Amino acid sequence: MSKKALNFDLNDSLLRKNYPSNNYKKAWYDIRYFLENSGFKHRQYSGYISKSDLSMSKTIQIIKKMSKKYNWLSLSVQEFDVTLIGDEFSLKKYIQQKNNFSL
Repeated sequence: MSKKALNFDLNDSLLRKNYPSNNYKKAWYDIRYFLENSGFKHRQYSGYISKSDLSMSKTIQIIKKMSKKYNWLSLSVQEFDVTLIGDEFSLKKYIQQKNNFSL
């Protein structure tokens, strides 16, 4: 088992057509709310990382449950990827250092 990263793309025109209200941009909030309540943290745009190790079957179970809850998702998804996370290192501190190129 390992942490999982989820990344997805939705088709705006299909989402506009299939989302149950005129405010189709709320779809990203719906997904965020669901995933955060399912053990994921939002990282950037349409990217999420599990807070703890998950099996692939548990990950699929979560996504299937979300798809069942939001039927517009299956009609609007372009891609939905899962990546197994091994070692993870943030390079943010190196980017934020001013003119300091030493490690």
